Amino acid sequence: MKRLLILLFCSVLVLGNNNIVCPPTTILSPSEIDFPYDPNKISYKLMCAIKTTIGGQISLPIRACDPDGDPLVYGIQAGPLGMTINEARIEWTANEIGVHYVGVFVHDVPPSGDIMYDYGSLLIMVYGINKPPVFTGCNPF
Repeated sequence: MKRLLILLFCSVLVLGNNNIVCPPTTILSPSEIDFPYDPNKISYKLMCAIKTTIGGQISLPIRACDPDGDPLVYGIQAGPLGMTINEARIEWTANEIGVHYVGVFVHDVPPSGDIMYDYGSLLIMVYGINKPPVFTGCNPF
């Protein structure tokens, strides 16, 4: 049975005749995430957790590997408004403060037409911009 693996920054070793050795999938453990989130909202294997501020531009490459060397198609199953995926790059301008749960998928395009899928999750924490305090004067006693 053929499996697709979503990876971050996948490097591939080609053995010939479309036999490709895919590296193991990178999956984050909860201890690697340094912001609060609801683990019940993660639908698939957690591949990435990033932080940004409101208005921040995200351009995040994701990688997948197909052992047969078939062409791949990437997509977003669930994510915040305005998020897109082009080729293998997620693009988004952070427009809402909070934790955003993103579901992505990849499928191959085999000559046989027997399409196979794999799914992954990303977490994006968007913070407000912390502005410095400003002195406004003093109150004499």
